[in-house]
Amino acid sequence: MKKYLRWYLNFRYVHAIQGAFLALPVFILAAIFISGGEARDEVKTILTISTFLFAIITGFYISRLATRYNEIRKLIATQDADLLNLYKVSKNFGKKFEKKMKDLIDKYLITSYDVSLSKANVAYKITSKPFFDMWDEVNALTLAKKRKIEASKLYDILMRLEQNRNNTSGVASERLNIGQWIIICLLAVIVTFCIYYLRVDEVYSQIITVLLAYVLILILFIMRDLQNLMLGGTELLEESGQEVLEFMGNKRYVHINNLKKGVSQVTDGVNEFRVGVHEPGSHNTKIKIVKRG
Repeated sequence: MKKYLRWYLNFRYVHAIQGAFLALPVFILAAIFISGGEARDEVKTILTISTFLFAIITGFYISRLATRYNEIRKLIATQDADLLNLYKVSKNFGKKFEKKMKDLIDKYLITSYDVSLSKANVAYKITSKPFFDMWDEVNALTLAKKRKIEASKLYDILMRLEQNRNNTSGVASERLNIGQWIIICLLAVIVTFCIYYLRVDEVYSQIITVLLAYVLILILFIMRDLQNLMLGGTELLEESGQEVLEFMGNKRYVHINNLKKGVSQVTDGVNEFRVGVHEPGSHNTKIKIVKRG
């Protein structure tokens, strides 16, 4: 059991529900074996103040993180739509150009899936090369065939993509710092201590105490998931990008590390997909084809 738990914590991303559930036995044992103290007014005052502060601070941060999450979701959806538009428009410029853009879009999505969105600065940098290669191909096209007017749609799409890339990087980099997390965790510890101290040796009191402690830790894990853009334990809007790969005639792609952690999943019904086994973000990609069944 210990070996399995150690493997799970090392290789799987523990989302909010799982994390709170893992902490639940600790709260139950504490309620059973640790006796409460006297119902002192000082402790009640501390509980009132710390609960008020915890609610205000976490409410403010959750609101900000949720807004950030929704904004990035819209940006990623728009970016995936523009990538598909770029591929469709490239068909108007011949098979050779279409294939070049298809390969670059494929490389761009593969590189972006190697690194988590929560690491915004890293993701922006490593996807810059395939993105700038798209610009070079469009520039070479207009110079060689003098089709600048017809290629204006390609330029418009590329400019929108760069704007979305910059916005995504900027918004995703807005994270809670260590000091803010310390304050929130300290308040959670104070509240938990007070509710355990003030409980009485009755079943209803023990149940309420455990549930309150469970809710506190659940709030902390939800905030962490929102910050990591991993609400529910899966990467934000990965499916839309995978559909772009399919529309281009390519197989879906996931990195082996994300599969182990459980943050990337292959949709049911997909019998064949690609798995990256290289170092995340490496330009020398090593990809294997995996077949189900």
